[in-house]
Amino acid sequence: MQDVPREKLQVAGTYYERVTGEWRKATDALEELVQSYPRLQGGGEANPYAMLGDLYEMHGLYEEAAGKTRPALQIVPNHLPPS
Repeated sequence: MQDVPREKLQVAGTYYERVTGEWRKATDALEELVQSYPRLQGGGEANPYAMLGDLYEMHGLYEEAAGKTRPALQIVPNHLPPS
């Protein structure tokens, strides 16, 4: 399942979100990241989850945002979403 290196997925998600504004491609890359690397949560990496929550929230998908933000808050309780 881990065909694409996690760093590449992280960069792709950030690129699509911040450079091209293609939020669906950003969410696709980040969703693949968190699904392909379930140990991210156990390893203390909250950022992909927070980025997903932020993207969903910005597009009015509040249930999805809450669902993706919860793991980030479990990993790092005082985590702020990326800006």
